[in-house]
Amino acid sequence: MPVGPGYPRPPQPPKRNRGLIIAAVIGAVVLGASAVGAVVYRGVTDPHGRSEMDDLTAGRCVDKPSSTGTVYSLPTRSCDKPHDGEVVYVGHLTAWENETAAREAGKTLCVTHATPIIEASTANAVVELMSYAPADEASYRKSTTVQCVAWATGGTKLTESLTGK
Repeated sequence: MPVGPGYPRPPQPPKRNRGLIIAAVIGAVVLGASAVGAVVYRGVTDPHGRSEMDDLTAGRCVDKPSSTGTVYSLPTRSCDKPHDGEVVYVGHLTAWENETAAREAGKTLCVTHATPIIEASTANAVVELMSYAPADEASYRKSTTVQCVAWATGGTKLTESLTGK
């Protein structure tokens, strides 16, 4: 293509906005999730393959809880088998103000720290990011842990680790 005076500029190469789109979707889901919370008690893994929220570490693959409401534990799965989600980041609240503030602080931790991990993942998956934080001051005194879980969407399952752990 000729270049120079009198010739139009060459077209710009197409922009790749995949990371931006993923970040926008994750951000919208996290900010829109209003029923986020978890009460954390002593951490134990039971023989039925469930782990207390406080015991879940980044890279741990999980299935969705069977009940709604406050989440105390999640079923754990091998990451190379079909599973509903993965803990992608674990952080800590720095102070207790109230339940609403804890939820917002948990969401902020997850958006800030888990979103880049998901964007860097080689797994081809569409996920929703949800934060699980202590639901009350008594729980906060036992554990300040916030888990950021990426859940597969649309009834699909994840078949590999998002974090590579």
